[in-house]
Amino acid sequence: MRYRNLTLFFSLAAPLMLAACDRDDTPLGADAAQPSASGQPAQPRRLGIEARFAEIERQVPGFGGYFYDQSGNLSAYLVDMGHAPQARTALARVLAERPAQARGPSGSGEVKVLKGRYPFSQLARWHDQLTGVLGTPGVVYTDIDESRNVLRVGVENAGLERAVRAHAARSGVPGEAVEVTVTEPIKRVGHTLQDYNRPVEGGLQIALAAGTCTLGYSVNWGSYLTNSHCTDTQGGVEYTAHYQPSAPYYIGYEYADPYYWSGGSCPAGRRCRYSDSSLGAYDSGTWWHQGWVARTTYWGTTSPGSIIIDDYSPRLQVTGEQAYPTQGQWLDKIGKTTGWTYGQVTYTCVHTNVYLSDITQLCQDFVNAAVDEGDSGSPVFVWHGSTVTAAGLLWGGSGSTFVFSAISNIEWELGNLSFF
Repeated sequence: MRYRNLTLFFSLAAPLMLAACDRDDTPLGADAAQPSASGQPAQPRRLGIEARFAEIERQVPGFGGYFYDQSGNLSAYLVDMGHAPQARTALARVLAERPAQARGPSGSGEVKVLKGRYPFSQLARWHDQLTGVLGTPGVVYTDIDESRNVLRVGVENAGLERAVRAHAARSGVPGEAVEVTVTEPIKRVGHTLQDYNRPVEGGLQIALAAGTCTLGYSVNWGSYLTNSHCTDTQGGVEYTAHYQPSAPYYIGYEYADPYYWSGGSCPAGRRCRYSDSSLGAYDSGTWWHQGWVARTTYWGTTSPGSIIIDDYSPRLQVTGEQAYPTQGQWLDKIGKTTGWTYGQVTYTCVHTNVYLSDITQLCQDFVNAAVDEGDSGSPVFVWHGSTVTAAGLLWGGSGSTFVFSAISNIEWELGNLSFF
């Protein structure tokens, strides 16, 4: 147990209605393109699991992506079933790297190969061509849906489907490769997570002048991770003061928060980043705790869990990091409003607009689990019992779906982080 003080410097049937805060008013793969001098990527790049898909397709022609099915089996699409033996060989490594978890079925341990229509590289090119549709009012997100071997576009109402399909046709994307889903807009979202707690650790309520959020993780031996929108201005450093649980209990200040950029692979009229994240520096007088997340008394799924800290087992130990999730995987989060909730990853690497803003968050991940205002910044993790593997940072969602930035995206923008 390490204590230290130092100064360094959502199918989304339910509405996605989480405000950013409770306000009063690893390398990303060989396909990564470094940002240009202006701060924006020179070309679209493959992030997280999509970088892995591209790598596998270079070994297995016609590979279309993989996911975990409802039985927990690793399943993959292949255009030419004659390459199935190669696919199974390539995916054996994925199975070997699959983290142990205490949620959901674990499957048979074999790879299921499914007949697909499109290779991942083709879907990725079409997705790049289609991303401009995010500039259309009422379009919520675009995604390569690996469980269906198609592109998916989320819209606020069914009347927008015609506009989406017209845009796809103009962009050279065949209509049969696109599925349109009606969803809601995504908004930034005894002894409890909301009370004064020391040492400061993941999952606890933090406050700024405008409202409250959740602290994600203590990192880098003197810093803490939370959302960019849990600072005074989303994007850019204003040295926002943070408190736990509220003023006057000062814990530190924001010191790293990249600006949002436009142009390049960002849809016209939008500002983009690959994560909603920022770093703060703990004050020298703050007792903080790295490698741990506050543990509550029980969990929920699509209904809230407990926010009461378990007196008999008050924390979960962080023992590993997961760069990106896989569709069908089970993930947990602990946040100051809905407490401990868990569910399955429904979509990965989604380009999603943020409601009532000009912000588009690129390559985000969706989980079917309860969330509400003030949960922004929650640590997302794979649960193993008394230990967890850090997976990312929640920033938005709805009553039954939360959206988070994966660790690979966060580290692309903030640099390498130490979680334990």
